[in-house]
Amino acid sequence: MKLPSLQSLKFFFFLILAIKIPAYFAIKFYYEILYIGGAEAGNDSEYYHAYAIGLVDHAVNIWPVILRFLNQYGLYNRDYVSIYLFILAVIFIPFFIAKLIKDERYNSICKEQRKIYWLVAIAMIFYPTIFTLTFDIYRDVKMIFIFAIFLYAFKVYTKTGKKYLLAIMISIAYILFLFRPYLGISLVLGFFVFKYNLNTKKILYLFIIYIIFIMLLKIYGYLDPILQYRGEEGFEEGGSSLGIGLMNKGSAQFIFLYIYSIAMQLFGLFINSWKAVAAFILESLLFIVLFFYIFKNRKYMTPFAKYLLFFSVIYGSIWIMGNDNLGTAVRLRIYNYISVYVIAGVIYLEIKLQVKGE
Repeated sequence: MKLPSLQSLKFFFFLILAIKIPAYFAIKFYYEILYIGGAEAGNDSEYYHAYAIGLVDHAVNIWPVILRFLNQYGLYNRDYVSIYLFILAVIFIPFFIAKLIKDERYNSICKEQRKIYWLVAIAMIFYPTIFTLTFDIYRDVKMIFIFAIFLYAFKVYTKTGKKYLLAIMISIAYILFLFRPYLGISLVLGFFVFKYNLNTKKILYLFIIYIIFIMLLKIYGYLDPILQYRGEEGFEEGGSSLGIGLMNKGSAQFIFLYIYSIAMQLFGLFINSWKAVAAFILESLLFIVLFFYIFKNRKYMTPFAKYLLFFSVIYGSIWIMGNDNLGTAVRLRIYNYISVYVIAGVIYLEIKLQVKGE
């Protein structure tokens, strides 16, 4: 596969940036905000603002607490926070995520490494849902940035083995736990499995063990809190809800509906509106292509890439079971999509390295 030239990749990145800056201010200040999550996402931002200025006192995560802290010292302004999140999304996050694929081992294929770097950066700056999340004070963009810092620390740890990095990573995972509990938990659980080798036979064993493990958790009631959140018949509100629950289902039906939920939410196959079509074309198609690319070339995964894969499975398992709405899924799956972007980039460079004979 021949990649575009480095100059064209850089040009495309800055072209997207040049388009997004005026588009952001035009949409934010002059037009109705377009967001797949609709009212639910709006309610989030309204609640965060109300907590920040003291109209409500129940904090559901650490983000409104941070906003109120800023407000107490005269540093809070809803529009300014939104602009700050926009800058994170279009400048810092793309380059930080792209940096995750860089490694001294790829210096002999420097040109290919730089191309993959810019391709990952383009995927991140183009990502439509992340862009929409910058229009108001949603927590997601801040979480993605912290997530990127965690991954960078983990990558350095896999190369150096320095123990102090474990303390740093656990601290960052705890911060993300305060933002979204199962995200922080998934990052920590990934520590314990990322060294597992992935050949064809072991993948089959892992899949069987995974299904059995999920079923046992369901039978003994350990999944009940997650499944109860989803409800007996899925989410009752939201036009993009699947309308299926996983509670009180037999083992076979539960597994079938769970796999169906994966296809509909993670792979974006639940097409019920023009917004869902747009999300599938602009986000899910690339994810699907890279997913099969990773599966085909899984033997080239590095320890860092395997960690991202196992984290993605753990994290995805939790949110897919607990969620029944595509509008929410497009936000929750961002971490799975980022993981796939980075894994695919690393695998591509590993293949090029082996072809070169390093």
